[in-house]
Amino acid sequence: MDKLGVTNAESILGDATKLEDLPKEKADLVMLDPPCSGTGTFNGTPSGKWRITRRSIKRMAGLQRRLIENAALHVKEGGSLVYCTCSVTVEENEGVIKGFLEGHPEFRLIEAEPRIGAQGLLGLAAAQRLYPYMHECEGFFVAKLVKN
Repeated sequence: MDKLGVTNAESILGDATKLEDLPKEKADLVMLDPPCSGTGTFNGTPSGKWRITRRSIKRMAGLQRRLIENAALHVKEGGSLVYCTCSVTVEENEGVIKGFLEGHPEFRLIEAEPRIGAQGLLGLAAAQRLYPYMHECEGFFVAKLVKN
């Protein structure tokens, strides 16, 4: 952050699955870029597709659900939680967000701007999906949630 001249942000290094490793303060913006299967990067690293299984995607989605739960605890009222992955699987993206929203009525999905990707799936139109074949970039997903 220092090299970029950013003075109003702080990056935290720790195990985000353990609440004791995270700061107690709440933030205006929490960005969660959790570990994922990387299925959106297969154009650049095609060998990656041979290590991905349904089981590994389920395992990743489980980890992502735990991480978003912990990240949400650190969002101020009126603040935002941005969730993004370089995966194109529904389980790791819309599945995580939809499940989170069902259990957290204090959060709502809003349009992430600028809109450069396709609409999210499973009724989450405000989320964005970028596809290599459509957007000439690696596959990506982003959802912006606001805490009421």
